[in-house]
Amino acid sequence: MCFHFIELRQRELDRERQKREWEMKERQAEEQRLADEERMRRQQEEMQLRMHHQEEEMRRRQQENTLFMQVIFRIGT
Repeated sequence: MCFHFIELRQRELDRERQKREWEMKERQAEEQRLADEERMRRQQEEMQLRMHHQEEEMRRRQQENTLFMQVIFRIGT
């Protein structure tokens, strides 16, 4: 009878251990998911910022080219 109780207690402890391990894995998976989402968000923001800078640079160059062409046109006439 005592052996049976010990065996039941061991099974109970094993189930509790397995539950804790499962909960820890779930928590780790959630933390990883959140970290991945944050990394993707930062990468997207950085990409958008680079694109914005490139667009601004292209606009600036186009304005310079337009001014240059106006000067050339005035000099030529």
